[in-house]
Amino acid sequence: VNTPSHLMIWRDGKRLIQQPISPVEFDFLQAAQQGMALQVLASHSGSGLPELLRHALQQGWIRSFTF
Repeated sequence: VNTPSHLMIWRDGKRLIQQPISPVEFDFLQAAQQGMALQVLASHSGSGLPELLRHALQQGWIRSFTF
């Protein structure tokens, strides 16, 4: 059985959504939730930042950010 190590659970209106996320996505989202600056997130995420940010924005997990 391939059990995800992290699971994102959120609501879209009345709809409950559950989605497995990678440890890298979890670390990125946790850092963003803690209010780390985009520059700090970039230093932790390296070249993966554009993809992580794009996916988080598409999913609605992050609604906006500033430079």
